[in-house]
Amino acid sequence: MADRYEFPDGHHMAKLYPVEGDSAIAELWFGEAPWAQVELTGISLDQVGRDRVSEVGFMVSFFAPPAGAEPAWWEFDLQDVEDGIGNAKEWLLDNERGRLPFDSGDGLTAAAQALDKSAEPSSE
Repeated sequence: MADRYEFPDGHHMAKLYPVEGDSAIAELWFGEAPWAQVELTGISLDQVGRDRVSEVGFMVSFFAPPAGAEPAWWEFDLQDVEDGIGNAKEWLLDNERGRLPFDSGDGLTAAAQALDKSAEPSSE
């Protein structure tokens, strides 16, 4: 059994799930280092399903390679980059379509509503 996490070789994606009110983030990794982060912009937080993402955009941030890496820049096949970003976009859209509206009008987020309902005393 390994003492530490073993990163997959080559390209892979880390799915970072949202905390209340935030959208998920997809990190694109090569081996043990992230090279890009993809996130959604323009989400309609008061909508559900396709309406929630009908006007979204995508923001891609690129990271520098780890200190001391040779070469000191990332160099990937264009198809690998397109595939990574495409997979991230697809996952982010699917994830966001399944989320509840951020605010139902009573000032509580979907997660807070669930917690609020679970804390209600039952009458037996």
